[in-house]
Amino acid sequence: MGGNDLKGSIPDTLGKLMKLQKLTMNSSNLMGSIPVTLCNLGRLFELNLEKNQLSRQLPGCLGNISSLRRIYLEIGSVKGMQMLNLSGNQFSSDIPNSIGQHENLENLITSRNKFHGSIPKSLSELVALQYLDLSHNNLFGVIPKSLETLKNILYLNISYNELSGEIPKEGIFKNLTASSFKGNRELCGASQFEVMQCKANTTRSSSKTKVLKYVLPSIALVIILAIIMIWLITRCNRNTTLISQSSSLNTIKRISNEDILKSTNNFDDESLIGRGSIGSIYKGIFSDGMIAAIKAMDVDLVDGVEENIEAKERCFISIMRLVLECTSDLPEERLSMEYVLIRIKKIKMEFLSDVAEE
Repeated sequence: MGGNDLKGSIPDTLGKLMKLQKLTMNSSNLMGSIPVTLCNLGRLFELNLEKNQLSRQLPGCLGNISSLRRIYLEIGSVKGMQMLNLSGNQFSSDIPNSIGQHENLENLITSRNKFHGSIPKSLSELVALQYLDLSHNNLFGVIPKSLETLKNILYLNISYNELSGEIPKEGIFKNLTASSFKGNRELCGASQFEVMQCKANTTRSSSKTKVLKYVLPSIALVIILAIIMIWLITRCNRNTTLISQSSSLNTIKRISNEDILKSTNNFDDESLIGRGSIGSIYKGIFSDGMIAAIKAMDVDLVDGVEENIEAKERCFISIMRLVLECTSDLPEERLSMEYVLIRIKKIKMEFLSDVAEE
């Protein structure tokens, strides 16, 4: 029925619609009070009375409707309301800033719901407010310092939320106890509130933490990539030189294993020239008169060297894949800094594990 320019008051007879689950009468010209008979709607899930000219206060019995999950009400337009009690439900929206438009509100109770967002600064405009209970919700952020100006407050409870920062020191907060703030682990302030002490250099520490967390890893990654690129360029230049030297040879003669065995007389000790760290060197005399030094490596030592080389190659390949993923042409395809650091640590652990196994 919303948006139909309805006029007059809300009929009491609506309370007889026992199976009604959704009542929408927003954006009309309804006046008067909200009838108590609406509390009889035991299956009501949503009540929308926004943008009307309703007066007086919400019936407290609305909080007894266990199925009610959504109330849409332009609170600032409910003229003369002195109490708003929404406790013990499952409301999960922000507390609207428009609540500060009602200067006559004396009691505001939203405890034991799922309200989230920050505490509205407009609460400081409720000059008649005496009872404020926002406990057991999911409110976060700081406690507005402007609440210090509320002079008529007799009871304030914002315990068991996710509030943070310093508890205000002046006004009503001078007379409050720890019970008003317990269950908010990130609050700090005076010892009387039984919370942690506030650190004067919180901002400085936060800046230092950001530098350590984001800037230094970025610099480290740049240095690592630079080292890898220099190594690649050096290796490429070396390979080019070797190819150039090899191509300058007039002929390259192929020698079979059989020729090597014959030239060293089956690696006889008489052909032995000397021994090295990983094998022996023999003098080989081939059938065409060519004399050459032939190195025969110890099999056990060769296996260890080859395995170590393979471990290094696997490590290098993993690093190069990571470099390619970090330098993708499309920004959305590039890896995040956090993931890059995780990959680098994983590559390091895999390399150390391969070396240890060998």
